[in-house]
Amino acid sequence: MPNHPSLNDVLEGRCNVEWIALSAEKLVIRDWADSENSKGDICNMELSILCGPCSSEYEIYNFGSVSLNIYSVEEEQIQNLEGDSPLGSINFYEEACPTINVKLSKKLVAHLLPFIANDLSGLRVRISIPDWEDKLAKFLPLMSYQVFYEKDQKM
Repeated sequence: MPNHPSLNDVLEGRCNVEWIALSAEKLVIRDWADSENSKGDICNMELSILCGPCSSEYEIYNFGSVSLNIYSVEEEQIQNLEGDSPLGSINFYEEACPTINVKLSKKLVAHLLPFIANDLSGLRVRISIPDWEDKLAKFLPLMSYQVFYEKDQKM
């Protein structure tokens, strides 16, 4: 079984990070509910964005396309770096189209959603992932992310 490192594992290993810029192409908004497994839980809406081809700064990682999932979480979860992948993760189980899960604060998602629902072209996302020595690992924590929305205002 390949090693799936936590953020702490990566930080202790002091490995290099690779930045990847994602270009958004298609937005999907979805929600999941399961009567057997989610009693008492509130559903968590998921924003899924299909992104085009991209490669990391030093071309260690090259992808034909990427599925970017944005999850809204409490700010404290991000601030306190709670869990094995508090900022999100990337998984390579589907090598043709890896999945990147980014955890954003609920407040940011609430502000961002109307903009990206109207026009996805202003969204810019950059993530950094570790250059992990175990190439069999199919799941890595995000080291950092940057999310921007910029749009020229027409007068």
